[in-house]
Amino acid sequence: MYVKVRYLGLVYRVTGVFEEVIQLDDGATIHILFRIILDRYEGLSGLLFRGDGSLNPLYRVTVNGRDIEHLEGFDTKLSNGDVVAFIGPAGG
Repeated sequence: MYVKVRYLGLVYRVTGVFEEVIQLDDGATIHILFRIILDRYEGLSGLLFRGDGSLNPLYRVTVNGRDIEHLEGFDTKLSNGDVVAFIGPAGG
């Protein structure tokens, strides 16, 4: 399956990419997508996560416009065609 991933705000500054399509196995979760993205973009882990491993509260991750905190968090299952956005504060 394929998901579209968007990088917004400061996340875009680290990746240098606004949007990309990533291929995942059926049944993949946000956790699996995170592993792929963190391996791909050096420095992103320190931006998105705090020292205790929790997501930095300044950043949001959404699936089809819904915050993963209101879904199943990192266990949220993805489907073909989903749009996942990594939203960070805007830099100035």
